[in-house]
Amino acid sequence: MEARQVLEAVRTTPVLRRVGDAERVSSIVTAYAPGPELIASVRSLAVQTWTNQEILVVDDGSPHGHDHLFREATELDPRVRLIRLPANTGVYAARNVALGQATGDYLTFQEADAWSHPSRLELQVAALRAEPDRAGVSCRALLVTADLTVTRATRGPLLVRRGAGLFDEVRHGGDDEYADRLDVLPLADVLTLLRSETPRRLAAALRSYRSAYRAWHRRPAAAACRPWPLLERRGRRAYDVVLVADWTRPDAGLGQLHALKSRGLRVALLHLDDPARARTGPTDLDSTTQHAINDGLAEQVDLTDDVRARLVVVRDPTVLRHPPELPSGIRATRVVLEISAAAAVAPRRCVAAARRLFTADPQWAPPGPHTRQALAARPDGLALTPVDLPGTVVADDWRLDRRPAPGGRPVAGRRCEPGEWARLRLELPADPAIDLRLLDGGSGVPDGLRSWLVYRPGDLDLRCFLGQLDFYLPLPGEDTPADADPTVLAALAAGCVVVLPPRYRATFGDAAVYAETRELADTVRKLHSRSAALTAQRDRGRAFVLAHHSHALYADRILALS
Repeated sequence: MEARQVLEAVRTTPVLRRVGDAERVSSIVTAYAPGPELIASVRSLAVQTWTNQEILVVDDGSPHGHDHLFREATELDPRVRLIRLPANTGVYAARNVALGQATGDYLTFQEADAWSHPSRLELQVAALRAEPDRAGVSCRALLVTADLTVTRATRGPLLVRRGAGLFDEVRHGGDDEYADRLDVLPLADVLTLLRSETPRRLAAALRSYRSAYRAWHRRPAAAACRPWPLLERRGRRAYDVVLVADWTRPDAGLGQLHALKSRGLRVALLHLDDPARARTGPTDLDSTTQHAINDGLAEQVDLTDDVRARLVVVRDPTVLRHPPELPSGIRATRVVLEISAAAAVAPRRCVAAARRLFTADPQWAPPGPHTRQALAARPDGLALTPVDLPGTVVADDWRLDRRPAPGGRPVAGRRCEPGEWARLRLELPADPAIDLRLLDGGSGVPDGLRSWLVYRPGDLDLRCFLGQLDFYLPLPGEDTPADADPTVLAALAAGCVVVLPPRYRATFGDAAVYAETRELADTVRKLHSRSAALTAQRDRGRAFVLAHHSHALYADRILALS
Protein backbone atom coordinates (compact mmCIF):
# COMPACT_ATOMS: atom_id res chain seq x y z
CA MET A 1 0.00 0.00 0.00
CA GLU A 2 1.46 3.37 -1.00
CA ALA A 3 1.99 6.20 1.52
CA ARG A 4 -1.09 8.13 0.42
CA GLN A 5 -3.31 5.11 0.85
CA VAL A 6 -1.82 4.32 4.26
CA LEU A 7 -2.42 7.82 5.57
CA GLU A 8 -5.91 7.95 4.11
CA ALA A 9 -6.69 4.64 5.76
CA VAL A 10 -6.25 6.24 9.19
CA ARG A 11 -9.62 6.49 10.86
CA THR A 12 -10.90 8.32 13.92
CA THR A 13 -14.19 8.30 15.77
CA PRO A 14 -16.74 9.83 13.36
CA VAL A 15 -17.02 13.61 13.76
CA LEU A 16 -20.68 14.66 13.93
CA ARG A 17 -20.21 18.42 14.43
CA ARG A 18 -18.42 21.35 12.84
CA VAL A 19 -17.25 24.51 14.61
CA GLY A 20 -18.13 27.82 13.01
CA ASP A 21 -16.25 30.89 14.24
CA ALA A 22 -15.52 34.43 13.12
CA GLU A 23 -11.78 33.90 13.42
CA ARG A 24 -9.99 32.19 10.57
CA VAL A 25 -7.14 29.68 10.61
CA SER A 26 -4.65 29.76 7.74
CA SER A 27 -3.16 26.27 7.28
CA ILE A 28 0.12 26.31 5.34
CA VAL A 29 1.43 23.17 3.61
CA THR A 30 4.78 23.45 1.82
CA ALA A 31 5.88 20.80 -0.66
CA TYR A 32 8.86 20.15 -2.90
CA ALA A 33 8.52 17.31 -5.44
CA PRO A 34 5.80 15.71 -3.30
CA GLY A 35 4.47 12.20 -3.55
CA PRO A 36 0.79 11.21 -3.44
CA GLU A 37 0.81 11.58 0.36
CA LEU A 38 0.35 15.33 -0.26
CA ILE A 39 -3.30 14.61 -1.04
CA ALA A 40 -3.82 12.79 2.25
CA SER A 41 -2.15 15.66 4.12
CA VAL A 42 -4.34 18.34 2.56
CA ARG A 43 -7.49 16.22 2.93
CA SER A 44 -6.81 15.83 6.69
CA LEU A 45 -6.93 19.64 6.93
CA ALA A 46 -10.01 19.99 4.73
CA VAL A 47 -12.05 17.74 7.07
CA GLN A 48 -11.11 19.63 10.24
CA THR A 49 -13.95 20.44 12.64
CA TRP A 50 -12.80 24.09 12.52
CA THR A 51 -14.52 25.26 9.33
CA ASN A 52 -13.33 28.90 9.00
CA GLN A 53 -10.10 27.94 7.34
CA GLU A 54 -7.98 28.67 4.29
CA ILE A 55 -5.45 26.08 3.16
CA LEU A 56 -2.38 27.48 1.40
CA VAL A 57 -0.40 24.84 -0.50
CA VAL A 58 3.04 26.14 -1.49
CA ASP A 59 4.83 24.52 -4.43
CA ASP A 60 8.45 25.21 -3.42
CA GLY A 61 9.90 25.18 -6.93
CA SER A 62 9.12 21.53 -7.70
CA PRO A 63 10.50 20.10 -10.96
CA HIS A 64 8.22 19.00 -13.78
CA GLY A 65 6.07 15.96 -13.20
CA HIS A 66 4.23 17.05 -10.03
CA ASP A 67 1.62 19.44 -11.42
CA HIS A 68 -1.11 16.80 -11.33
CA LEU A 69 -0.68 16.38 -7.56
CA PHE A 70 -0.90 20.10 -6.89
CA ARG A 71 -3.94 20.31 -9.16
CA GLU A 72 -5.59 17.39 -7.33
CA ALA A 73 -4.86 19.06 -3.98
CA THR A 74 -6.56 22.32 -5.01
CA GLU A 75 -9.59 20.39 -6.25
CA LEU A 76 -10.15 18.75 -2.86
CA ASP A 77 -11.83 21.80 -1.35
CA PRO A 78 -12.67 25.37 -2.48
CA ARG A 79 -10.69 26.68 0.54
CA VAL A 80 -7.42 25.34 -0.91
CA ARG A 81 -5.23 27.88 -2.72
CA LEU A 82 -1.96 27.14 -4.52
CA ILE A 83 1.12 29.39 -4.26
CA ARG A 84 3.89 28.61 -6.75
CA LEU A 85 7.51 29.63 -6.16
CA PRO A 86 9.86 29.85 -9.16
CA ALA A 87 12.75 28.07 -7.40
CA ASN A 88 13.32 25.85 -4.41
CA THR A 89 13.90 28.00 -1.31
CA GLY A 90 13.51 25.55 1.55
CA VAL A 91 10.51 24.86 3.76
CA TYR A 92 10.94 27.86 6.08
CA ALA A 93 11.50 30.43 3.36
CA ALA A 94 8.45 28.99 1.58
CA ARG A 95 6.39 29.29 4.77
CA ASN A 96 7.43 32.93 5.10
CA VAL A 97 6.10 33.62 1.60
CA ALA A 98 2.78 32.03 2.59
CA LEU A 99 2.70 34.03 5.83
CA GLY A 100 2.82 37.19 3.72
CA GLN A 101 -0.31 36.08 1.84
CA ALA A 102 -2.27 34.47 4.68
CA THR A 103 -5.43 36.15 5.91
CA GLY A 104 -6.09 34.11 9.05
CA ASP A 105 -6.20 35.25 12.66
CA TYR A 106 -4.28 32.07 13.48
CA LEU A 107 -1.67 30.31 11.38
CA THR A 108 -0.62 26.68 11.41
CA PHE A 109 1.89 24.61 9.47
CA GLN A 110 1.87 21.04 8.24
CA GLU A 111 4.28 18.83 6.35
CA ALA A 112 3.29 17.48 2.94
CA ASP A 113 3.59 13.91 4.26
CA ALA A 114 1.69 14.40 7.54
CA TRP A 115 -1.83 13.65 8.75
CA SER A 116 -3.77 15.65 11.33
CA HIS A 117 -6.57 14.51 13.60
CA PRO A 118 -9.85 16.21 12.60
CA SER A 119 -9.95 18.12 15.90
CA ARG A 120 -6.37 19.43 15.80
CA LEU A 121 -7.18 23.01 14.84
CA GLU A 122 -10.15 23.20 17.18
CA LEU A 123 -8.15 21.93 20.17
CA GLN A 124 -5.13 24.11 19.46
CA VAL A 125 -7.20 27.29 19.01
CA ALA A 126 -9.07 26.57 22.26
CA ALA A 127 -5.80 26.07 24.13
CA LEU A 128 -4.34 29.29 22.72
CA ARG A 129 -7.47 31.29 23.57
CA ALA A 130 -7.20 30.05 27.14
CA GLU A 131 -3.64 31.45 27.30
CA PRO A 132 -3.91 35.06 26.07
CA ASP A 133 -0.24 35.81 26.81
CA ARG A 134 1.02 32.95 24.63
CA ALA A 135 2.00 33.48 20.99
CA GLY A 136 1.56 29.88 19.95
CA VAL A 137 0.76 26.31 20.85
CA SER A 138 2.13 22.95 19.75
CA CYS A 139 0.85 19.39 20.05
CA ARG A 140 2.39 15.94 20.13
CA ALA A 141 3.07 13.90 16.99
CA LEU A 142 4.06 10.33 16.25
CA LEU A 143 6.76 9.59 13.70
CA VAL A 144 5.63 6.59 11.66
CA THR A 145 7.03 4.41 8.91
CA ALA A 146 5.31 3.76 5.58
CA ASP A 147 3.18 1.01 7.17
CA LEU A 148 2.26 3.23 10.18
CA THR A 149 4.69 1.60 12.59
CA VAL A 150 5.40 4.17 15.29
CA THR A 151 9.11 4.93 15.72
CA ARG A 152 9.01 7.72 18.32
CA ALA A 153 7.06 10.70 19.61
CA THR A 154 8.06 14.26 18.79
CA ARG A 155 6.72 17.79 18.84
CA GLY A 156 3.91 18.27 16.34
CA PRO A 157 2.71 21.22 14.23
CA LEU A 158 2.55 24.73 15.65
CA LEU A 159 -0.47 27.00 15.65
CA VAL A 160 0.40 30.67 16.29
CA ARG A 161 -1.34 34.01 16.46
CA ARG A 162 -1.10 36.37 13.53
CA GLY A 163 1.94 38.59 13.89
CA ALA A 164 4.03 35.97 15.71
CA GLY A 165 6.90 36.55 13.30
CA LEU A 166 8.71 34.82 10.46
CA PHE A 167 10.70 31.60 10.41
CA ASP A 168 14.47 31.47 10.42
CA GLU A 169 15.22 30.56 6.80
CA VAL A 170 17.49 27.58 7.42
CA ARG A 171 17.10 24.25 5.67
CA HIS A 172 16.45 22.19 8.82
CA GLY A 173 15.49 22.87 12.43
CA GLY A 174 13.51 26.06 11.90
CA ASP A 175 10.40 24.69 13.64
CA ASP A 176 12.33 24.13 16.86
CA GLU A 177 13.89 27.60 16.74
CA TYR A 178 10.49 29.20 16.10
CA ALA A 179 8.87 27.28 18.97
CA ASP A 180 11.70 28.18 21.36
CA ARG A 181 11.62 31.84 20.32
CA LEU A 182 7.86 32.07 20.90
CA ASP A 183 7.90 29.91 24.05
CA VAL A 184 4.89 28.01 22.72
CA LEU A 185 2.45 26.18 24.95
CA PRO A 186 2.99 22.39 24.56
CA LEU A 187 -0.14 20.24 24.41
CA ALA A 188 0.13 16.61 25.49
CA ASP A 189 -2.48 15.49 22.94
CA VAL A 190 -1.18 13.39 20.03
CA LEU A 191 -2.88 15.06 17.07
CA THR A 192 -0.56 14.37 14.13
CA LEU A 193 1.23 11.55 12.32
CA LEU A 194 4.52 12.49 10.61
CA ARG A 195 6.45 10.60 7.97
CA SER A 196 9.45 12.98 7.85
CA GLU A 197 12.66 12.05 9.69
CA THR A 198 15.73 14.25 10.17
CA PRO A 199 18.68 12.93 8.12
CA ARG A 200 21.24 11.34 10.43
CA ARG A 201 24.07 13.32 8.87
CA LEU A 202 22.48 16.53 10.17
CA ALA A 203 22.42 15.46 13.83
CA ALA A 204 25.59 17.35 14.78
CA ALA A 205 24.65 20.46 12.80
CA LEU A 206 21.16 20.53 14.32
CA ARG A 207 22.63 20.32 17.80
CA SER A 208 24.96 23.23 17.03
CA TYR A 209 22.03 25.21 15.68
CA ARG A 210 19.94 24.48 18.79
CA SER A 211 22.73 25.59 21.11
CA ALA A 212 23.17 28.78 19.07
CA TYR A 213 19.54 29.86 19.01
CA ARG A 214 18.94 29.05 22.67
CA ALA A 215 21.82 31.31 23.66
CA TRP A 216 20.51 34.01 21.31
CA HIS A 217 16.98 33.82 22.73
CA ARG A 218 18.25 34.14 26.31
CA ARG A 219 19.74 37.55 25.56
CA PRO A 220 17.67 40.44 26.95
CA ALA A 221 17.14 42.07 23.58
CA ALA A 222 17.38 39.14 21.17
CA ALA A 223 16.45 39.86 17.59
CA ALA A 224 13.46 38.05 16.08
CA CYS A 225 15.77 35.92 13.95
CA ARG A 226 19.44 35.24 14.49
CA PRO A 227 21.82 37.13 12.17
CA TRP A 228 24.32 34.36 11.37
CA PRO A 229 24.22 31.36 9.01
CA LEU A 230 24.92 27.98 10.55
CA LEU A 231 23.20 24.98 9.03
CA GLU A 232 23.69 23.68 5.52
CA ARG A 233 26.98 25.46 4.93
CA ARG A 234 28.02 24.68 1.41
CA GLY A 235 31.43 24.35 -0.16
CA ARG A 236 34.79 23.34 1.22
CA ARG A 237 36.40 25.44 3.91
CA ALA A 238 40.05 25.55 4.88
CA TYR A 239 41.68 26.33 8.23
CA ASP A 240 45.14 26.44 9.67
CA VAL A 241 43.98 24.94 12.97
CA VAL A 242 40.82 23.15 14.14
CA LEU A 243 40.57 22.87 17.94
CA VAL A 244 38.59 19.78 19.06
CA ALA A 245 37.16 19.70 22.59
CA ASP A 246 34.03 19.24 24.63
CA TRP A 247 32.94 22.85 24.29
CA THR A 248 30.19 22.45 26.86
CA ARG A 249 33.03 22.91 29.37
CA PRO A 250 33.64 26.53 30.42
CA ASP A 251 37.43 26.11 30.18
CA ALA A 252 37.72 24.06 27.00
CA GLY A 253 40.12 26.42 25.21
CA LEU A 254 38.41 29.56 23.89
CA GLY A 255 41.33 31.67 25.12
CA GLN A 256 43.78 29.52 23.16
CA LEU A 257 41.60 29.94 20.07
CA HIS A 258 41.74 33.73 20.36
CA ALA A 259 45.52 33.61 20.90
CA LEU A 260 45.91 31.64 17.68
CA LYS A 261 43.66 34.03 15.77
CA SER A 262 45.75 36.97 17.00
CA ARG A 263 48.71 35.40 15.14
CA GLY A 264 46.76 35.55 11.89
CA LEU A 265 45.81 31.87 11.81
CA ARG A 266 42.47 30.68 10.46
CA VAL A 267 41.01 28.78 13.40
CA ALA A 268 37.74 26.90 14.00
CA LEU A 269 36.38 24.82 16.85
CA LEU A 270 34.78 21.38 16.63
CA HIS A 271 32.66 19.96 19.44
CA LEU A 272 32.82 16.31 20.51
CA ASP A 273 31.25 15.02 23.72
CA ASP A 274 33.28 13.87 26.69
CA PRO A 275 31.39 10.68 27.68
CA ALA A 276 31.75 11.54 31.38
CA ARG A 277 29.84 14.78 30.82
CA ALA A 278 27.15 13.44 28.49
CA ARG A 279 25.34 11.09 30.85
CA THR A 280 22.13 13.14 30.75
CA GLY A 281 22.14 13.55 26.97
CA PRO A 282 23.39 16.33 24.69
CA THR A 283 23.76 19.76 26.27
CA ASP A 284 24.34 23.21 24.80
CA LEU A 285 27.80 24.70 24.46
CA ASP A 286 29.20 26.78 27.29
CA SER A 287 27.50 30.17 27.16
CA THR A 288 30.74 32.16 26.76
CA THR A 289 31.83 29.97 23.86
CA GLN A 290 28.38 30.06 22.26
CA HIS A 291 28.14 33.85 22.47
CA ALA A 292 31.58 34.10 20.86
CA ILE A 293 30.30 31.96 17.96
CA ASN A 294 27.05 33.91 17.68
CA ASP A 295 28.93 37.22 17.67
CA GLY A 296 31.36 36.09 14.97
CA LEU A 297 34.38 36.01 17.31
CA ALA A 298 34.82 32.25 16.89
CA GLU A 299 33.92 29.95 14.02
CA GLN A 300 32.40 26.52 14.51
CA VAL A 301 32.53 23.48 12.24
CA ASP A 302 30.64 20.23 12.55
CA LEU A 303 31.96 16.75 11.93
CA THR A 304 30.12 16.26 8.64
CA ASP A 305 31.26 19.60 7.15
CA ASP A 306 33.68 19.56 4.22
CA VAL A 307 36.80 20.93 5.95
CA ARG A 308 40.52 20.86 5.20
CA ALA A 309 42.92 21.70 8.05
CA ARG A 310 46.68 21.92 8.25
CA LEU A 311 46.47 20.93 11.92
CA VAL A 312 43.76 19.37 14.07
CA VAL A 313 44.43 19.67 17.80
CA VAL A 314 42.36 17.48 20.12
CA ARG A 315 42.50 19.36 23.42
CA ASP A 316 41.42 16.37 25.52
CA PRO A 317 41.64 12.86 24.02
CA THR A 318 38.80 11.60 26.24
CA VAL A 319 36.41 12.91 23.55
CA LEU A 320 37.80 10.20 21.26
CA ARG A 321 36.94 7.29 23.55
CA HIS A 322 33.41 7.02 22.16
CA PRO A 323 33.39 9.21 19.03
CA PRO A 324 30.29 9.69 16.87
CA GLU A 325 29.68 7.06 14.23
CA LEU A 326 28.89 9.73 11.66
CA PRO A 327 31.11 9.86 8.59
CA SER A 328 33.55 12.75 8.98
CA GLY A 329 34.17 15.37 6.34
CA ILE A 330 37.24 16.81 8.11
CA ARG A 331 40.63 16.05 6.56
CA ALA A 332 43.82 17.06 8.33
CA THR A 333 47.46 17.16 7.29
CA ARG A 334 48.54 16.69 10.90
CA VAL A 335 46.70 15.61 14.06
CA VAL A 336 47.91 16.34 17.60
CA LEU A 337 46.36 14.92 20.76
CA GLU A 338 47.02 17.02 23.85
CA ILE A 339 47.32 15.01 27.03
CA SER A 340 47.05 16.61 30.46
CA ALA A 341 49.26 15.66 33.35
CA ALA A 342 46.35 13.81 35.00
CA ALA A 343 44.68 12.33 31.91
CA ALA A 344 44.10 8.57 31.83
CA VAL A 345 43.25 7.71 28.24
CA ALA A 346 42.81 4.60 26.13
CA PRO A 347 45.57 5.36 23.61
CA ARG A 348 44.80 2.72 21.00
CA ARG A 349 41.13 3.65 20.86
CA CYS A 350 41.95 7.36 20.65
CA VAL A 351 44.50 6.81 17.88
CA ALA A 352 42.04 4.70 15.87
CA ALA A 353 39.29 7.31 16.30
CA ALA A 354 41.62 10.13 15.26
CA ARG A 355 42.62 8.26 12.11
CA ARG A 356 38.98 7.57 11.19
CA LEU A 357 37.74 11.10 11.84
CA PHE A 358 40.66 13.14 10.53
CA THR A 359 42.52 10.72 8.18
CA ALA A 360 45.98 11.26 9.66
CA ASP A 361 48.12 9.39 12.17
CA PRO A 362 48.09 11.42 15.40
CA GLN A 363 50.96 12.50 17.60
CA TRP A 364 50.69 13.00 21.36
CA ALA A 365 51.62 16.38 22.83
CA PRO A 366 52.60 16.27 26.52
CA PRO A 367 52.19 19.37 28.71
CA GLY A 368 55.73 19.14 30.05
CA PRO A 369 58.88 17.06 30.49
CA HIS A 370 57.50 14.75 33.19
CA THR A 371 54.56 13.62 31.07
CA ARG A 372 56.84 13.32 28.04
CA GLN A 373 59.15 11.02 29.98
CA ALA A 374 56.21 8.87 31.13
CA LEU A 375 54.81 8.60 27.60
CA ALA A 376 58.19 7.78 26.09
CA ALA A 377 58.54 4.89 28.54
CA ARG A 378 55.30 3.23 27.47
CA PRO A 379 55.75 -0.15 25.76
CA ASP A 380 53.23 0.70 23.00
CA GLY A 381 55.53 3.40 21.59
CA LEU A 382 53.27 6.43 21.27
CA ALA A 383 54.36 8.98 18.67
CA LEU A 384 55.18 12.29 20.39
CA THR A 385 55.30 15.84 19.08
CA PRO A 386 58.73 17.53 19.00
CA VAL A 387 57.53 20.27 21.39
CA ASP A 388 55.34 20.26 24.50
CA LEU A 389 51.96 22.01 24.71
CA PRO A 390 51.86 23.34 28.29
CA GLY A 391 48.65 24.35 30.01
CA THR A 392 47.94 28.06 29.71
CA VAL A 393 45.51 30.60 31.16
CA VAL A 394 44.92 34.35 30.93
CA ALA A 395 46.01 35.43 34.40
CA ASP A 396 44.02 38.69 34.28
CA ASP A 397 40.79 36.78 33.56
CA TRP A 398 41.19 34.89 36.83
CA ARG A 399 42.49 37.71 39.00
CA LEU A 400 40.33 38.33 42.07
CA ASP A 401 40.36 41.05 44.70
CA ARG A 402 41.93 39.34 47.69
CA ARG A 403 41.66 40.81 51.19
CA PRO A 404 44.20 40.07 53.94
CA ALA A 405 43.57 36.72 55.60
CA PRO A 406 40.75 36.99 58.17
CA GLY A 407 41.10 35.66 61.65
CA GLY A 408 38.62 32.82 61.02
CA ARG A 409 39.19 29.36 59.58
CA PRO A 410 41.21 28.96 56.37
CA VAL A 411 39.10 27.90 53.38
CA ALA A 412 40.56 25.11 51.28
CA GLY A 413 39.21 22.98 48.44
CA ARG A 414 39.45 21.73 44.88
CA ARG A 415 37.44 20.76 41.82
CA CYS A 416 36.71 17.03 41.72
CA GLU A 417 36.65 15.07 38.46
CA PRO A 418 35.04 11.66 37.76
CA GLY A 419 36.65 8.73 39.54
CA GLU A 420 38.38 10.77 42.24
CA TRP A 421 35.88 10.74 45.07
CA ALA A 422 36.94 7.49 46.75
CA ARG A 423 40.59 8.57 46.92
CA LEU A 424 39.77 12.10 48.06
CA ARG A 425 37.67 10.76 50.92
CA LEU A 426 40.91 9.35 52.37
CA GLU A 427 43.31 12.15 51.46
CA LEU A 428 41.46 15.43 52.07
CA PRO A 429 42.23 16.87 55.51
CA ALA A 430 39.50 16.05 58.04
CA ASP A 431 40.32 18.96 60.33
CA PRO A 432 37.55 21.01 62.03
CA ALA A 433 39.88 24.02 61.94
CA ILE A 434 39.75 24.06 58.10
CA ASP A 435 36.67 25.00 56.07
CA LEU A 436 36.71 22.44 53.23
CA ARG A 437 34.72 23.13 50.02
CA LEU A 438 34.54 21.11 46.81
CA LEU A 439 33.27 21.74 43.28
CA ASP A 440 31.78 18.75 41.46
CA GLY A 441 33.33 18.59 38.00
CA GLY A 442 30.21 16.96 36.58
CA SER A 443 30.32 13.34 37.68
CA GLY A 444 27.91 13.53 40.61
CA VAL A 445 28.69 13.05 44.29
CA PRO A 446 28.60 9.59 45.88
CA ASP A 447 26.06 9.20 48.68
CA GLY A 448 28.70 8.73 51.37
CA LEU A 449 30.17 12.19 50.83
CA ARG A 450 27.07 14.34 51.28
CA SER A 451 28.37 15.73 54.57
CA TRP A 452 30.97 17.81 52.71
CA LEU A 453 30.13 21.24 51.32
CA VAL A 454 29.93 20.33 47.63
CA TYR A 455 28.83 22.71 44.89
CA ARG A 456 27.13 21.23 41.84
CA PRO A 457 28.32 22.39 38.37
CA GLY A 458 25.28 24.65 37.98
CA ASP A 459 25.71 26.32 41.36
CA LEU A 460 28.70 28.48 40.41
CA ASP A 461 31.55 28.54 37.93
CA LEU A 462 35.18 27.73 38.66
CA ARG A 463 36.17 31.38 38.99
CA CYS A 464 33.55 32.06 41.66
CA PHE A 465 34.51 28.87 43.43
CA LEU A 466 38.21 29.78 43.49
CA GLY A 467 37.24 33.19 44.85
CA GLN A 468 36.07 31.49 48.04
CA LEU A 469 39.31 29.61 48.63
CA ASP A 470 42.48 30.60 50.43
CA PHE A 471 44.16 27.29 49.52
CA TYR A 472 43.80 25.01 46.52
CA LEU A 473 44.61 21.34 47.20
CA PRO A 474 45.19 19.45 43.90
CA LEU A 475 46.06 16.14 45.60
CA PRO A 476 47.40 14.51 42.41
CA GLY A 477 47.69 10.75 42.31
CA GLU A 478 51.10 9.23 42.92
CA ASP A 479 51.44 8.20 39.28
CA THR A 480 50.45 11.64 37.92
CA PRO A 481 53.38 13.30 36.12
CA ALA A 482 54.53 16.49 37.90
CA ASP A 483 53.59 18.99 35.15
CA ALA A 484 51.35 22.03 35.41
CA ASP A 485 47.61 21.34 35.21
CA PRO A 486 45.37 24.13 33.79
CA THR A 487 43.10 24.09 36.85
CA VAL A 488 46.12 24.54 39.14
CA LEU A 489 47.27 27.43 36.95
CA ALA A 490 43.82 29.01 37.20
CA ALA A 491 43.94 28.66 40.99
CA LEU A 492 47.34 30.38 41.12
CA ALA A 493 46.11 33.17 38.85
CA ALA A 494 43.02 33.59 41.07
CA GLY A 495 45.25 34.15 44.11
CA CYS A 496 44.85 30.78 45.80
CA VAL A 497 47.84 29.28 47.55
CA VAL A 498 48.44 25.90 45.92
CA VAL A 499 49.74 23.07 48.10
CA LEU A 500 51.45 20.27 46.13
CA PRO A 501 53.55 17.18 46.84
CA PRO A 502 57.30 17.94 47.05
CA ARG A 503 57.98 16.23 43.69
CA TYR A 504 56.36 19.26 41.98
CA ARG A 505 59.03 21.68 43.24
CA ALA A 506 61.05 21.46 40.03
CA THR A 507 57.95 22.51 38.03
CA PHE A 508 56.54 25.34 40.16
CA GLY A 509 59.51 26.54 42.22
CA ASP A 510 58.46 29.10 44.83
CA ALA A 511 55.06 29.63 43.14
CA ALA A 512 53.55 26.81 45.26
CA VAL A 513 53.80 25.41 48.76
CA TYR A 514 54.81 21.78 49.25
CA ALA A 515 53.62 19.18 51.73
CA GLU A 516 52.91 15.48 51.94
CA THR A 517 49.27 14.44 52.34
CA ARG A 518 49.60 13.92 56.09
CA GLU A 519 51.07 17.44 56.44
CA LEU A 520 48.32 19.31 54.55
CA ALA A 521 46.24 20.46 57.54
CA ASP A 522 49.23 21.69 59.52
CA THR A 523 50.72 23.51 56.49
CA VAL A 524 47.41 25.27 55.72
CA ARG A 525 46.84 26.38 59.32
CA LYS A 526 50.36 27.74 59.83
CA LEU A 527 50.50 29.75 56.59
CA HIS A 528 47.00 31.12 57.09
CA SER A 529 48.02 32.54 60.45
CA ARG A 530 50.77 34.63 58.79
CA SER A 531 48.99 37.27 56.75
CA ALA A 532 52.07 38.85 55.13
CA ALA A 533 53.50 35.46 54.12
CA LEU A 534 50.14 34.41 52.70
CA THR A 535 49.91 37.56 50.55
CA ALA A 536 53.48 37.15 49.31
CA GLN A 537 52.78 33.54 48.33
CA ARG A 538 49.73 34.59 46.37
CA ASP A 539 51.76 37.19 44.48
CA ARG A 540 54.45 34.64 43.59
CA GLY A 541 51.79 32.30 42.18
CA ARG A 542 50.31 34.98 39.92
CA ALA A 543 53.74 36.06 38.70
CA PHE A 544 54.59 32.46 37.79
CA VAL A 545 51.50 32.10 35.61
CA LEU A 546 52.13 35.41 33.84
CA ALA A 547 55.73 34.52 33.10
CA HIS A 548 55.42 30.87 32.08
CA HIS A 549 51.86 29.94 31.13
CA SER A 550 50.22 32.62 28.98
CA HIS A 551 48.20 31.77 25.87
CA ALA A 552 50.93 33.45 23.82
CA LEU A 553 53.20 30.52 24.70
CA TYR A 554 50.52 28.11 23.47
CA ALA A 555 50.26 30.00 20.18
CA ASP A 556 54.05 29.85 19.75
CA ARG A 557 54.05 26.07 20.16
CA ILE A 558 51.13 25.57 17.78
CA LEU A 559 52.91 27.65 15.15
CA ALA A 560 55.92 25.39 15.56
CA LEU A 561 53.71 22.34 14.97
CA SER A 562 51.72 23.68 12.02
